[in-house]
Amino acid sequence: MGGMFKTCLKILTFRKNHIQFGERRRMKRKGILTVSFLILNMFMTSASYILSASAEEVRLFIGSYDRKAEDRGIYVSTLDERTAKLSVPVRAAELSNPGFLVFSSDFEYLYAVCGEKKDSVAAFRVTAPEKEEKNEKKAKNAQCLEELNRLTDLGRSVCHLTLDASQTYVLTAHYSTSQVALHQLKKDRSLDREVQKIELSGTGPNAKRQERAHPHSVKFGAGDVFYVPDLGTDRIMIYRLDPVMHTFAPNDPPFFASEPGSGPRHLCFSPDRRTLYAVNELSCTVTACRVLQNGGLEAFQTVSTLPEGVKADDGDTVSTAAEIARTPDGRFLYVSNRGHDSLACFKIMADGTLMLREIVSVHGKTPRHFAISPTGKYLAAANQDSDSVSLFRIHADSGKLQFVSEQKLPVSPICIAFEKVHMNVDVEREFRELSQMKLDPVSPNWKTLGDYPLKETLAKVKKLPKKSFPEELILARASVETLEELQDFILLAFEMEKLCGESEDRDFIREMTIQAVLQRSSLIVQRLETLKVLQLQVVSGLLGRELEFLDRISEWNVKTPILDLCRGWLMHYRKLAEKKGAEIPSSVFITEPAARKSIVSGIEQALKLQDYAEYAKLLARSLMARGVWSADTEPEKALADIQLACAMDPSLKERAQDASLLLFIHTEKYEEALAILDELLADWEAKKLEDAQAKDPQDQAEGAEPAEETEAKSAPSPRDENVENVLYLNIQKLRIELLLKLDRKEEALKTVEAALETAPKETQLLNLKLQVLTLMEKFEECLDVVSALIDEDPLNAQLYILRAELRSVLGQEEEALKDFDEAISLSGGLSEIRMQKLQLLIEMKRYDEAEKETFALLEKDPENVPLLFQAALLSLTQENYAKALEIALKADALLANETVSADAENAESAEETAKMLRIQKLSVWQFLANFYLMSGEHARAVEFYARYMELDAENAQILNNYAWVLCTSPDEAVRDGKKAVELAEKAIALDRCAGYISTLAAAYAELGDFEKAKELVDEALQIAEEAAKKAEADEETADSPDGSDGSDDLDTALTESLKKERASYEAGEPIREKVETYRTNETPQSEKEQEE
Repeated sequence: MGGMFKTCLKILTFRKNHIQFGERRRMKRKGILTVSFLILNMFMTSASYILSASAEEVRLFIGSYDRKAEDRGIYVSTLDERTAKLSVPVRAAELSNPGFLVFSSDFEYLYAVCGEKKDSVAAFRVTAPEKEEKNEKKAKNAQCLEELNRLTDLGRSVCHLTLDASQTYVLTAHYSTSQVALHQLKKDRSLDREVQKIELSGTGPNAKRQERAHPHSVKFGAGDVFYVPDLGTDRIMIYRLDPVMHTFAPNDPPFFASEPGSGPRHLCFSPDRRTLYAVNELSCTVTACRVLQNGGLEAFQTVSTLPEGVKADDGDTVSTAAEIARTPDGRFLYVSNRGHDSLACFKIMADGTLMLREIVSVHGKTPRHFAISPTGKYLAAANQDSDSVSLFRIHADSGKLQFVSEQKLPVSPICIAFEKVHMNVDVEREFRELSQMKLDPVSPNWKTLGDYPLKETLAKVKKLPKKSFPEELILARASVETLEELQDFILLAFEMEKLCGESEDRDFIREMTIQAVLQRSSLIVQRLETLKVLQLQVVSGLLGRELEFLDRISEWNVKTPILDLCRGWLMHYRKLAEKKGAEIPSSVFITEPAARKSIVSGIEQALKLQDYAEYAKLLARSLMARGVWSADTEPEKALADIQLACAMDPSLKERAQDASLLLFIHTEKYEEALAILDELLADWEAKKLEDAQAKDPQDQAEGAEPAEETEAKSAPSPRDENVENVLYLNIQKLRIELLLKLDRKEEALKTVEAALETAPKETQLLNLKLQVLTLMEKFEECLDVVSALIDEDPLNAQLYILRAELRSVLGQEEEALKDFDEAISLSGGLSEIRMQKLQLLIEMKRYDEAEKETFALLEKDPENVPLLFQAALLSLTQENYAKALEIALKADALLANETVSADAENAESAEETAKMLRIQKLSVWQFLANFYLMSGEHARAVEFYARYMELDAENAQILNNYAWVLCTSPDEAVRDGKKAVELAEKAIALDRCAGYISTLAAAYAELGDFEKAKELVDEALQIAEEAAKKAEADEETADSPDGSDGSDDLDTALTESLKKERASYEAGEPIREKVETYRTNETPQSEKEQEE
């Protein structure tokens, strides 16, 4: 029996690995290589599809050095992200050498450093783009920057500035005079006085460039901590701003020391501001630092921004790194190199480390600065010595740069600042129109009385007799024609209400005020819906004012549904307006609890009154909104709300159809959902046919009309066609998902192939096809799809992992290893991927390579218990017993101290952490117990079996092994026959197999009951012989001679061992386990092994 343990332990080792990695294979065979289920927000169907295809325009402002006095200034160009075209730059403001630009957080103000005779800082108000001027191609100036003021005589070489989070201070860095200064802003955001200035000191090893301190930029981190890279002293100075005292002081620690001679220049933070990246100008490197809780920095990586083998100063060309910036999503980081005239692209890994992706030519000379568009789709570089701006498209998945165009300027561009994205909807223009919107007369019997001095009356209302208030109010109300005038009327009415006190006219004044407020609020709510704006910052003041009006009339105990409905919607829009700089995902889905509560109150009041004709559309829209947010929790009620909304307002039919679709999906009524999608698809096809038939056939046949007229008359705009394709593809994607839910795989495959005809390289469609083929277990075709995805995105490590797994399933292990290697290279050696490669190596029984890979991983993470356990198993497989024991004991020590740092910290809860530690302890203790059993150190084996039993007393194999050592150990101090019987019986109760019955026989033999032992061993023999015969029969009927799993050999060996055990019992001798197999120095064979 004892001689079998080496074989059993090897099987256990294999089984352990098979569970870890075989589970992945079984999942794939079941089709669980899934792409996340496509749940579209169908309420935004038309809006989201249009927005995704519509042109986004964003302005970029360009700071420059003067070439000619008549051309000096800040320039502005517009980037159309749909066409990737930059407009011809025009001058936005005239000033000398505007070297660096920065926007306020709301993008309403721009601040610039100006390199005049005595440097200055200028403040500008930014105005909206005048779209009427777009046709004036020869215009040299754009009236989009209105100068507020300048601070002059600031000294020499002001090179950088930034604003604090409160937007009340400006900090400036002065390169040549080694100074950092703090300036205050006025309430109108213009520049106020300088409140503090300090001078830095020190030198660096580069005598030419580091002869004194050179603060090069200023960057805020978290809170009031800001950082000043000092190129001259190789330090990043750290300060804290005190907004109360209007001062700043050194942090503790006061600086971070960079590499000598590196010359830190500019900084960039990760989105969470926990990682700082500093570009070092002189060494052409980037240093990555952890930001500590005390504001200090801790470096963990430095990488070159130049190609391998290229030095910053190679004798012929001197290269200096200039600007550093990341994409808005924090996935990619870029650095510009002057001299080498290139852009370096880095992938930001999960742990913050940088992996170089590529270095590309900037297509210009001396890229002093660059900026990334707010959407993260484009990068624009300012090429100082070629007087040009280079535009690059950023690949969404790989971060690689694709050169698009170069735009020449009459100045030397040295800085670029992107403004916020301007969508097709001009929000400011819309609200100018809103303020002038004509109102319906107060009553059919009232006639507009012409101009009424509303503002003048408001100014002198305190001097008016209180008895005249009702008459004045009537005259004022009759004169109101626009929404803006209605606001003035409301302000007048509120003032009169406050002044009239408890007089008999108060109720009349209040009634007039209430009607005006509700009319204005409902009109604004309706207009906000029609705008479909993505950014609402420009109307945040209006929203706040309307809510104040509603709150004031609420104090008068007003009970009307329209008040609560309007308040709820305005609260919702105000919440969206707080999302500064972020796109609004949906203007329909309401998440604000207070807004929901108010809308529900309004709905319930209205349905009770059943008299809502005057606000039926607002009520219908509110019902629709409630249906949306309650779809998950109360789907039946949500569907009823949507149907009622559609009945009240037939114009909501399309939206109600989309809402019903979403609800059917949530309630798993997939047939009904599919029927709606089929209807939508039929509508789309009908519309497409109608559009085709609408074209004049004579235009195509005769071609008589001029080309331009024909195009204008018949050709749909690219945007419209794009929108239609997006709509079609999204319908088809959702249809595919539903068909899969209904297990209609063949139909799903036909659908995805039809959709791919429209967009053959559409990544999401290819992923869906992969999902369908996986569920159909067509793995060869899956491989083709993944290869096509890799062709589209050759730098996506996850795709190589997926292809490696597929190749592993298909038996193409060597190719799978190559894919894993590629994924590891692309990910910068990510441990998770190396673990997957390790698992494949073990499955391939390439234990030497697996062992090397394991120890390489342990060098990076020496306290990773699962890795240590794997290393112990591999060392055991390689018969390196001393090393196996050493590693396993280290794992046990770590577990005893609960220092499973990486895994434990990432556990989602204390319960998960405890569960994980329990599994690790059981695995390590089982290994050590079996190891000590096989090495003859039975007392230690018993110790670890006992530990195991404290955590898990239901493991049949542990019960069996524990019983075996207790009844067969040569060490009398270890043996305990009674306990061995008890343990063996528990093992048999869990699994009545031959090996466990054999152990029970040995236990009875230890107690001297050899008759019972023989009876049990006979039963074990019968079971083993039957198993051996079955295995032999299975092998004969197998499809191939290689189909055997080796179990027949194991059963045969067990049978022979049992016969020897019975002979011992016949002789009245108990079994004694030999000291054999695992030796930590030499490994002599045991007598029993020699006999076998």
